[in-house]
Amino acid sequence: MKVVLLINHFAKAGRANNYVEQILSRLKFHGLSPDILSPNSTDEVKKEISESTADRIIVIGGDGSLHYAANALAETNRTLGLIPLGTGNDAARALGLSNGSLNEHVDRALDEPL
Repeated sequence: MKVVLLINHFAKAGRANNYVEQILSRLKFHGLSPDILSPNSTDEVKKEISESTADRIIVIGGDGSLHYAANALAETNRTLGLIPLGTGNDAARALGLSNGSLNEHVDRALDEPL
C-alpha cells in the first residue's frame, strides 16, 4: 500500500509538528515509508492530492485539513485516514475517531474502511 501523509503544520497552533516523528516511527513499524505532503494553502492541498498516486491519504490535522482532503478525494477510489491533531477535532469526535493514543490513531488510519 502506498501512503501519503498530508501534514497541516499549523494544526493545534503548530503543536501537531511535535508528533510527526512518532507517527513516522509507527508507520515504519507497519512497514510503510510514506510520502509527505505539506501544502501551504487549500489550492495546494487539492493539487498535491490530485497529483499523488497513493492508495491512502492520511491527514495529520483537524477539521479544516480533513474537509479539504475529503473534497479532493471525493470522486476517487482512494482511502482517507485521519490522525486528529487539530484544536477542536469536531469531525473526529463525531466520527468516533478522537479517543486513543497516537499509535492507536495511526493504526486506525491504516485500517480498512467500514
